[in-house]
Amino acid sequence: MLDYDDEATHYDRTRGGVPRAVAAAAALSSMLPPRSLVLDLAIGTGIVATELAAFGHRVVGIDLSDRMLRLAAHRLPGRVAPSNG
Repeated sequence: MLDYDDEATHYDRTRGGVPRAVAAAAALSSMLPPRSLVLDLAIGTGIVATELAAFGHRVVGIDLSDRMLRLAAHRLPGRVAPSNG
């Protein structure tokens, strides 16, 4: 099984980076009302959530991986909850 704490530092680079995140966020945004509040239950590094926020949505998130959460918290300060798991 994949250890997301171990993968965190290179996760975005190996999954399409910002171009993939922008495409994913655009697809999600097109299905949401404008300026929606979005709860991202597996926020990972926050790369998609950051792009979703750029589309005007309020995004908050949680993840089970502490290292992923640290990266997400850097991108979305104050909008990531610790997993305590």
